[in-house]
Amino acid sequence: MIFLTKTDIEQRLTDNILSQITGNDDSLLDNAEATAIGTVTDMLNGLYDIQTELCKSGADRHINLKTWLVSLSVYHLYSHIPDNEVPERVLKDYDDTLNILSKLAQGKLPTTLKPQFNDDETTKRVVRYGFNEKRNHEIL
Repeated sequence: MIFLTKTDIEQRLTDNILSQITGNDDSLLDNAEATAIGTVTDMLNGLYDIQTELCKSGADRHINLKTWLVSLSVYHLYSHIPDNEVPERVLKDYDDTLNILSKLAQGKLPTTLKPQFNDDETTKRVVRYGFNEKRNHEIL
């Protein structure tokens, strides 16, 4: 596993349920985490320094990033079982996480994630002020 640990997943799923879903195949955990990391990276990488955060371990890890990745990973683990057996809370956690990531990507929620910087230490985010004048469609 890259960022998460098996213990992180086991805090959300019991060891018994996890072994039933994965069949004790840890490669499924790795694939679920990689898919979750891909989702978070795609949504936030241009705004926040996700790669640096993913290199951290133990208590240094960003707690919300860990929570988001666990929610997304658990959802992807449940993709190996029939849809009617997926708990409602797993679906809700997944939807809530995507909603939060979407709002972060739009700049509508605050976060303590470190912003992404260019070489000259300025952020990559573009903010536009003002507006263009309305078009006039009158024929002169």
